[in-house]
Amino acid sequence: MYVYTYVTNLIDMKRKIFALIPFFVLLAGALVIGSCEKDNDENEGGEDSHNAGMDCLACHKSGGEGEGTFHIGGTVYNASNTGLDGAVVTLYATADRTGTAVATMTSDGSGNFYTKSAVTFGSGLYATITSGTSTASMVMPITSGACSSCHGSATPKITVN
Repeated sequence: MYVYTYVTNLIDMKRKIFALIPFFVLLAGALVIGSCEKDNDENEGGEDSHNAGMDCLACHKSGGEGEGTFHIGGTVYNASNTGLDGAVVTLYATADRTGTAVATMTSDGSGNFYTKSAVTFGSGLYATITSGTSTASMVMPITSGACSSCHGSATPKITVN
């Protein structure tokens, strides 16, 4: 009787285990997919990056030390001179900043923003940075995406209150 009960329990346990296999396969697949590093064209805010205030394109270029090739990159600061999270950086083809945006990026916890998408600067693009109800716009067009190569050295840092 003991052997019969033991074998019956084993068979019942085996059925329960096999019934759970599809669940575990789906769970494992979700974990693998979820753990893959995002390779978005733009950062979407949130996670902190590194080297705030440095020229991103100095390393993040074809053949450079940085991972991925950035076409635009820079840092946005608040009035306290610390990196501003969640600022939206938008580039327009026209000085009046209307129409379709050429590029839109969101700063991360370090204040950094970038895009890996190719950007055609043409005769220049017009940058606008928005955080909450505050907006700052560049008067002159830009012809390079290396924002920190000018801002912070020859030109004041990009600041939005």
